[in-house]
Amino acid sequence: MSPIATSELLFELANRVDPAANAPGSTPGASAAAATTNAHQLRFFTLDFDQTTDESTAWQFSFPANYSSGGTVYLKWFSTPTSGNVVWKASIYVATDGSSDLDTSSAYNAVDTATTAVPGTSGYLTSTSIALTTPGIAANKYCNVMVGRDANNASDTAAGDARLLAVKFQWTS
Repeated sequence: MSPIATSELLFELANRVDPAANAPGSTPGASAAAATTNAHQLRFFTLDFDQTTDESTAWQFSFPANYSSGGTVYLKWFSTPTSGNVVWKASIYVATDGSSDLDTSSAYNAVDTATTAVPGTSGYLTSTSIALTTPGIAANKYCNVMVGRDANNASDTAAGDARLLAVKFQWTS
């Protein structure tokens, strides 16, 4: 019996598919005006998820041949607020060759959520993981993974943007 291993895909923020009606804003993390004259300034590309509007984004890919089971989305993010919670949501759509009609019948599986307290200091990095309900996933199947903020959830109490830095998808191989 071979040992159980994990595999992962890192989703680049710039390579996403944004639904036109609810896409998060894309911004570098600092303005040019904030730079001092003889210093380099770090800039971080983020997707900014609003505190008052449910927003989401998605990535599409084919599952690799080494897929065995599971599926967890890992988020790296930060925020300006120093109190409250952010409720993140994620879901997956899996297409089957010869029987999935992408024009008319595409729908995500049930949305899974995770609530994370913002760090007590503005701008501090934090992590959230969301284990996905994953019916239909199999090696070599096409899928679309959605990530978003569930801003109208009563548990989402952080009064400011949640700024997403990185997303990865991990499974057992």
